Amino acid sequence: MPLTDLELSRIYTTCDSLPKVQWQNAKSTGEWCGEDVKTLIMLLAWTGLRISDGATFDMSRVTPNPAAARTF
Repeated sequence: MPLTDLELSRIYTTCDSLPKVQWQNAKSTGEWCGEDVKTLIMLLAWTGLRISDGATFDMSRVTPNPAAARTF
């Protein structure tokens, strides 16, 4: 693991304090929050994916019903 358990714990705690951020581009709008960042960090830590691969990861690669996987 590239990070210790203590480092991951501190990162997760910081993610919990992040505010919601609105975004907009030419095709869409939306928002992200600390929970989204935490999910990305967990994906990277547990799979060993590169940041670019984790950022473009699609749940359809691991589940037949990606919409159901988004309800945590």
